[in-house]
Amino acid sequence: MNTRWLLLINRSSKALDDHLDAVLIDLSGITFCDSSGIAVLDEQYGAAADRGIPYAPSMCSPG
Repeated sequence: MNTRWLLLINRSSKALDDHLDAVLIDLSGITFCDSSGIAVLDEQYGAAADRGIPYAPSMCSPG
């Protein structure tokens, strides 16, 4: 798995553990997203939804 995705898992998990009001994911540095990246985003979205925390990507590049 890409190092950036592992960093995303780390940081978004910490944000969820800190009980923030929302988590906004800046994807501006991502130029390619394969199924493992989509799986990470989906998993983290589900974890946020379970806690009632909005979780959204931003700065996505058109493909």
